[in-house]
Amino acid sequence: MPKIATKSAPDRKIFISYSHADIGDVRVLLKWLRPICKRLPGANEAWVDYEQLKGGDDWNPKILNAVETANVFIVVMSIDYVASQFCIPQELKRIMAKRAEGRAEVFGIALRKAALDNFSVELDDGSVASLADVQCLPQSDRADDGELRLGLRAIRTWPQETRDEAWDLLARQLEEALRLVSGGAPSALALAPVLAASTSLVDPAPAASKRLAAHWLPYLADRDDQCFALIDSLERWTQRGCRRPLVVVTEGRSGDCLPKWVDRLQSHELVKSLGLESQGQSFGQPKSFAWPSAAGLQASVDDARQQFLRAIAYCLGPKPLASFDEVVAAHLVRQRPTLLWVSCPERLEADQASRAIGGFLQLLAGWPDLTPASMLVVAINLEREAHASPSGRARLATDFERALTQAEAEGKVQSALLGSLPELDENAITRWAQDHAVDSLSDDITMLCSTLPPSEHDTWPMRTFAEQARQWIAKP
Repeated sequence: MPKIATKSAPDRKIFISYSHADIGDVRVLLKWLRPICKRLPGANEAWVDYEQLKGGDDWNPKILNAVETANVFIVVMSIDYVASQFCIPQELKRIMAKRAEGRAEVFGIALRKAALDNFSVELDDGSVASLADVQCLPQSDRADDGELRLGLRAIRTWPQETRDEAWDLLARQLEEALRLVSGGAPSALALAPVLAASTSLVDPAPAASKRLAAHWLPYLADRDDQCFALIDSLERWTQRGCRRPLVVVTEGRSGDCLPKWVDRLQSHELVKSLGLESQGQSFGQPKSFAWPSAAGLQASVDDARQQFLRAIAYCLGPKPLASFDEVVAAHLVRQRPTLLWVSCPERLEADQASRAIGGFLQLLAGWPDLTPASMLVVAINLEREAHASPSGRARLATDFERALTQAEAEGKVQSALLGSLPELDENAITRWAQDHAVDSLSDDITMLCSTLPPSEHDTWPMRTFAEQARQWIAKP
């Protein structure tokens, strides 16, 4: 197997940013972090203020100086951090500015429950930086509509009897993430906020192989057909002043692609196509909400509308049980382009799905006219069944298209029907490697493709490729 050239071992100066209300948990974090620093190559040290500051010290400039000299930051996330008058406006702003300049890597550690959108700061150039754009840990399987899904799970939400398991999981994920840090600057692939599609992380592989971050590769292949379809819809939308909510519909396998597609919508296609950069605007953290599950049967379209109102209120409203008027008012007051996303499970019966999309469109139809500053975009992914062919349609696609086309004709919404997200083939994977290769990554990608299981269509779902890549990288 071709080996990727490696550089000398990086030195990591790790700064821990936290609220003093969480100092007890930070002491526990340090107990797990110090052995990691010894195992990692290079000279590594962790800086925390209660060890470095002495009585009578002018603490503010000393902390800010430590921020300036650090090249890796661990932000301990909690509601107390959000409430602090120093943590976000002083520390986090400087931390995210260094990251934006390419001078630091940042990791979030979820200690207590707090919305990611709260950990956002406006930088001096007017851009908004958020911890939603970085790796936040620990990632753990959790029940969602009867299925296990990978997601961020705060340490303090684990039962006391399994709290050590939570810290152990965090330590293993953090060590893997820190191994990818090259001299403190973000690695060429350090773009994904979520770790591998399993909490059973592999043993650390040699540094050369670790340049291949398996959990990032499958989501970066081209999606040009969808981009062109989206841009066409955006032109019609902007010509109408972005007054109606925009509903973007894609199709893909369950859990394989939607979050990454939403990331790309947020950071590239939407921002670029809508000219938000030139206006000094951007989307904040994309907010996910729940599509009614097979267990949550609705007797009518109005029932479905009420379910969606509660789901959207959780994302946009001042409180989870906010009224429709309160939700709309909260959105308009923010005066920021907003992106919501949801996945519609393929196991829904056609009549239930029809009531759900009807209720959802009824909710959006009541939205007052918007402006480019308060635009609302909703990305819906229709899950395709596991046995569908790579070019096949989602079972509910025709019904959704019919409902959206009618709603657009009636002036209720603007829609962008982007069709099925393609599965990966070797050309798509190789094309990505050529555009983003580091050292001999292209050769390694070609060899990796040869190890993929036989496929009737010579294509692979994203998850299949991700799992194979993770196993392949783990081999010495």
